[in-house]
Amino acid sequence: GPLRALAVTELAPERLALASLDEHGALTLHLIDVADSDRDLPLMAASGLERAQDALAMAWTGVRAERYGTERVLMIVTRSGDSGQLTQWAARPDSPQLARRDLVDLHAQPIRAGAGPSLLALPTGELCGVFPDAEGHIRLFVYRPERDAWQDLSADAFDAALGPRTA
Repeated sequence: GPLRALAVTELAPERLALASLDEHGALTLHLIDVADSDRDLPLMAASGLERAQDALAMAWTGVRAERYGTERVLMIVTRSGDSGQLTQWAARPDSPQLARRDLVDLHAQPIRAGAGPSLLALPTGELCGVFPDAEGHIRLFVYRPERDAWQDLSADAFDAALGPRTA
């Protein structure tokens, strides 16, 4: 059926992860071997998961091995259309299981967004997120693996405490 959102990221040369939200907001995640384009390796199909998601972003990033059982995961961020609550999903490419939790700041407060999230893994290894607030101001966050939380760097990144507005 129709898709609401799609995200793709590279795991290794010739290996991609593809995440999608269907028209009902169900999350599906696949591994794709580019060298063997006829073979689609499903990592997990999450049709039974929460269906209120309306946006997503994804990145391959470092995490605390003690928490996730590995040093790198696919970090997927989805947004609930009703509340704007952001949810953080972590997927290991060797396991069909997903770790799910509310996306929180360093004070353990849930982060909400007025529009879809964006993620970017920098060459330095840091994971950055842009989460526009309910008024459309861009908020810049950095993921802190040691706390499994996000630090708001908007005041450092922009001249004013709030970033530019987006539509």
